[in-house]
Amino acid sequence: MIKRNRVVVTGMGILAPNGIGLEAFWESLLTARSGIGPITLFDASNLKSRIAGEVKNFDPSQYIEAELKPKRMARHTQFAYAATMMALKDAGLDVNNLDLPSPTPVVIGVSTSAMDIIERGFSDFDRRGPDGVSPITLSALSPQAAANVIADRIAFWSRCRCRRGEYDFVRRSRAGNSGRDGCSDYEV
Repeated sequence: MIKRNRVVVTGMGILAPNGIGLEAFWESLLTARSGIGPITLFDASNLKSRIAGEVKNFDPSQYIEAELKPKRMARHTQFAYAATMMALKDAGLDVNNLDLPSPTPVVIGVSTSAMDIIERGFSDFDRRGPDGVSPITLSALSPQAAANVIADRIAFWSRCRCRRGEYDFVRRSRAGNSGRDGCSDYEV
């Protein structure tokens, strides 16, 4: 019989339409405050529905070091990075002094990658032609971009895996498998 280890969640980070951070999110749940409202991140006037759950008042510079150039990152990468830094802090880990074994898997669930970067790339191409598209566009819109940035920042070699679309839920539900199966001691 295969021995399976227990998996323990030691830290959490949340960026949600109804709260950024554990305390704000939990308070919104206790008071039944919804995060659904009018769309503000783009012009939705031509759409049938003009409401959504947007993460508002998110300032990437509060969570992402300037040298990582957060403005060049896709919004989903900013969110994943910020949530990871919150989770590490919640776990009582100092990101500058981590002593994690290698490899340490970084698992990120991605439903749609970098729509903001894709939209900007098409707009730049339309206005300025092929030479007007930033060379970082392709790397920023890859599904594994968030996992790569996190792994680079935490300074360890990692196996970055991302699943998209309908497989996202299955991947996240199995995220602890490598820990349970003894393939890794830690996962991010």
